[in-house]
Amino acid sequence: MTDATQALVEVPLALPVGGELRLALETWARKTRVTLNTRLEVDSYLQAADVVMRGSHAAVLPSLATLRLGSDIGSLPLPASVAQRRKVWLVWSKRLMRTRGTAGEVHGALFKYLQI
Repeated sequence: MTDATQALVEVPLALPVGGELRLALETWARKTRVTLNTRLEVDSYLQAADVVMRGSHAAVLPSLATLRLGSDIGSLPLPASVAQRRKVWLVWSKRLMRTRGTAGEVHGALFKYLQI
């Protein structure tokens, strides 16, 4: 078992409610025949990062979040079959687009100014 696999199984996890990341983790867990130690469901990466900084849970976060977490918090790369292959996210996920009123405005502005 790799270090990342062992951490996902043993350490209390804060994971997003639904979404592509959660689906990828659950699919990987089924294929590998392991049970994730999910103890808390969060609505955002900020919430997940907060519980990591409090020391109560581990979380699966974008690598950019490690800059905010500080040097005393360690990180492990996800198993390759779970890692998402997006280079940059410019707007929220579809789930957050539905739940955040201003997300549609941000999406519209980005589409208008970034369209080639």
